[in-house]
Amino acid sequence: MMIGQLQSININKKRTVCQLRSHTPNHHVAFLAHLANVSWDDIISISDTQVAFERFYDEVSSMLHSFYPLHTVTLTNIDRYLVTPNIKSLLRNAISSCAIQSRRGKVVN
Repeated sequence: MMIGQLQSININKKRTVCQLRSHTPNHHVAFLAHLANVSWDDIISISDTQVAFERFYDEVSSMLHSFYPLHTVTLTNIDRYLVTPNIKSLLRNAISSCAIQSRRGKVVN
């Protein structure tokens, strides 16, 4: 009969889910290229200021969500206080890149 390994579970671990937008030079280039082709004439021609603002806000919000999508990062009370959502996201990307590189290395060798 095999005895399985016991995993210690920290019942006091608190998780906080944070949302952030990643912005890279590639995102900026794509956004600016799109922005150069956007015509604001239909919004400028609206005489009611509130309606014009709402249309403008909807348009800009849509662009923001499509070019700079939200990502979620979970922070815990075990993470050091210097670990911000941005840093945790960068660490996650670095770790996944290393894993991909190591898999490619195994396939090539």
